[in-house]
Amino acid sequence: MLKKQGFSKTKRTNQNLFIWAFFTSRPIGWLVSLIILFGFLAIPNHQSLDEVSLLFWLQILSFTFPFNFVFYGINDWFDKESDQKNIRKQKTQWFGAIALDNVKPLIFISIFCLIFGISVSILTFNIYNIILVMACILLGFAYSIPPIRFKSRLFLDILTSGIGYVLIPFHIGYTFDGVFRFNTGILAIFLMLLAMHLGAAYLDIDSDKKAGHITTATILGKNISPILTVFLFVASAILYHKTWFYSLIALILTTSCVFLITKNPKYQKIATYLILFYLIFFLIWRFVVALFR
Repeated sequence: MLKKQGFSKTKRTNQNLFIWAFFTSRPIGWLVSLIILFGFLAIPNHQSLDEVSLLFWLQILSFTFPFNFVFYGINDWFDKESDQKNIRKQKTQWFGAIALDNVKPLIFISIFCLIFGISVSILTFNIYNIILVMACILLGFAYSIPPIRFKSRLFLDILTSGIGYVLIPFHIGYTFDGVFRFNTGILAIFLMLLAMHLGAAYLDIDSDKKAGHITTATILGKNISPILTVFLFVASAILYHKTWFYSLIALILTTSCVFLITKNPKYQKIATYLILFYLIFFLIWRFVVALFR
């Protein structure tokens, strides 16, 4: 397994470690940093981006590689057994690299990343910002580490993901005017992420069951999981777009994707591209345009 990733059991070069760390952090997950930016832009009468402090951009940076490496790295370490049986991770590292046998690189890099992320938050001297960042870190640990391991508890796995990837980062950006307020508009993105998490967990049902891992998808099974995924996806579209036209597009798109994947796993890549198309053109684009008006 290590050889497939370009690692040797006896010798690991710096380049190999760099590649492992990069893919462990799930580069697609770096997009969560944009949620902080969206939160800031949602502040009434917010500062222009030219006037924000360096700390703001450093905090966005901390939610790219640093925090993603820590959270996904810990998750991969405790999921080594199922990952070794996961066809997706054997074919490509874009879904994450399989954990190394030696835990030391994970520990050392994680400590550096945590020091960086926590320091940036503390230097804001904003109590709301600090509390939210610490809550995000604790959730990241609780998601993967036994005996709490929210990942193995019904609905807590997808809820933790939605809170940690959407609600907390959005409101971290929202704290840069010195106060904290809850923005209900982000609930649509929250439901969207729940749907995406459950859909991804559905693809791993077989490997998770073989490894004895319990997730919401393994509990609900291959019949109910896709139905709930469609429901969450469409609910998010209704909340966000508030028009029947875009909501209908979301329904058709999601149902088609779920049908493709359940019909034949080989269609997973096509379904993924369709979802990304929706995210980029019907969700993120409209969101950004609305905020900059």
